[in-house]
Amino acid sequence: MALYDRTILVTGGAGFIGTHTVVQLLSEGFTVWIIDNLDNSVLEAIERVRDLVGAELSRKLHFNLMVFSSSATVYGQPDKIPCVEDFNLMAMNPYGRTKSGQTPLRQCQCSLIPCLPKYSLIPWLKLFLEEIARDIQKAEPDWKIILLRYFNPVGAHESGKLGEDPKGIPNNLMPYIQQVAVGRLPELNVYGHDYPTRDGSAIRDYIHVMDLADGHIAALRKLFTSEDIGCTAYNLGTGQGTSVLEMVAAFEKASGKKIPIKLCPRRAGDATAVYASTEKAAKELGWKLMAGVSPAAALSPATQPLPTASPVIQPVSTPSPSTQLFPTPSPFSFSVATTGLALLFSFVSALSLTVTAPSSGRAGFTKYPELTYCLVVTILALTYSAFQLCKGICDITHKGFLISDRVSDYSSFILDQLVGYLLASSSSVIIPAIQRLEQTALWKAGIVSVCMSFAAFLVTAICALFSGYKLCKRVIW
Repeated sequence: MALYDRTILVTGGAGFIGTHTVVQLLSEGFTVWIIDNLDNSVLEAIERVRDLVGAELSRKLHFNLMVFSSSATVYGQPDKIPCVEDFNLMAMNPYGRTKSGQTPLRQCQCSLIPCLPKYSLIPWLKLFLEEIARDIQKAEPDWKIILLRYFNPVGAHESGKLGEDPKGIPNNLMPYIQQVAVGRLPELNVYGHDYPTRDGSAIRDYIHVMDLADGHIAALRKLFTSEDIGCTAYNLGTGQGTSVLEMVAAFEKASGKKIPIKLCPRRAGDATAVYASTEKAAKELGWKLMAGVSPAAALSPATQPLPTASPVIQPVSTPSPSTQLFPTPSPFSFSVATTGLALLFSFVSALSLTVTAPSSGRAGFTKYPELTYCLVVTILALTYSAFQLCKGICDITHKGFLISDRVSDYSSFILDQLVGYLLASSSSVIIPAIQRLEQTALWKAGIVSVCMSFAAFLVTAICALFSGYKLCKRVIW
C-alpha cells in the first residue's frame, strides 16, 4: 500500500487543531474520516475544510496505528527547562493529571463525575489516555502509537477560513485576546503577575497550529515507514518561551488595538515556565517549524479576530490568487455582486419617485396610494440590500458581523423571499396607477420605478435561490 493510500481517523476533527490537521492530511492525499461530538466546535468547520480541499470524507475504517494528542501539561512544574520527553510526568493541574494518567480515579471521585461542570468533566474522562495507549501497545505489539505532546497552539490557516473561535469563554490565551479585541469580552484576565520571570507573567511555548498540523503528518510518516516504534512520545513546540504579557504586546503591535488587562492572582497548578525541547521530534520525525517561532507568528493576518469566517478562499491544491492569472470567483462573491445590483435597482426606483414627487405636488401620492406603497417597499428593499451588501463585504475583508453562518443562512433565505414578494407586489400594484397618470412627470417616474422594482425583484429572487442552495446543502450535510 502506498504511503498516502491510507485512511486516517481524526477524533475531534471539527475543532481548532483538528480542522487544521485535516486540511494538511487531505492536501497530502490521505483519505480522512472525522469523528466529533461538536461539543466545542461547529459543523460549519467541516464544511469549510471541504471547501478548502474539495474532498469528501471516508466512511469505513480499520486501523492499528495511532497518533494521540497529549499535552505539555503532563510535565507539570518541571525541575528544569526545556522539557525533554523522558522527564518524569509531574502534572500539577487536573488537565495535566488527565493527560499523564498520574492519579487513578477512586470510586467516590467517579460517582461525582456526572455532577461536575462540563469543563471539569472532560479532563477527568481523559485521565488514563496516555497509559491506556501504552497498555494497548504492550498487549498487542502490532500496534504502533505516537504520543504528540502539544505545547500551546496559536494562529490559524493562512486562508482565514479556519481558526480558533470557541464556544463560550475561551480557555486559551489567543482566542481570549481576540474576543477582547472585537468587544465580545471586556478585558483579559492575566493570572499571575509575580512569577520569577522577566515580566512577572507565566512563560509558555506558543506554536503555530499549522506547524502542529505538520507534526501530525510527520508522525504518520514515521508510523508508515518504521517498524520498531512501540509507544513513543514527542514534543511539539518551538523550543522558545514567551510570556503572557509579551504575547499581549505582540498582538497590540500587530493589530493596532489596545487590549485592556486585569492582573489576577495565580491559579493553583499553573507552572511558572514551560517550553519544549524539540530535538527528538526534529531528529526522528524530520519535523521542523515552518510558520515561525516568534510571538508575531501567532498574529498572521489569518488570526485577526474573526466572528465569522471569510467566504473568499482558494483550495489548498491551487495557487494563491496572487499567482493565478484568472482566479476562479467565489460563489459568495457572486452573492455580494447580486446584492449590489439589488441595492442599485432599489435606489434608482426610490429616487425616481422621491425626486419627481415634489414637482408634481402633494396630490400625486394622495390620489395614488399605489405610489406610496411602491416607495415604501423600495425603501425597505434598499435598506435590506444595503445591510446584506455591508455584511458580505465585511465577511470578505475578515471583519464579519457577530452572526453565525447558520443564522445568516436561515435569515437570508426567509428575508430574501419576503423582500422579493414585496417587490413583485409593488410592481404589479403600481401598473394600474401608471395607466391613469397619462403623460406626466409622475407617469414617467412610475415607469422607471416599476422597471427598477421588477429588476430588483429578479436579482433578489436569484439571491433567494442561492440562500436556499446554501441552506439545503447545510441540511443535507
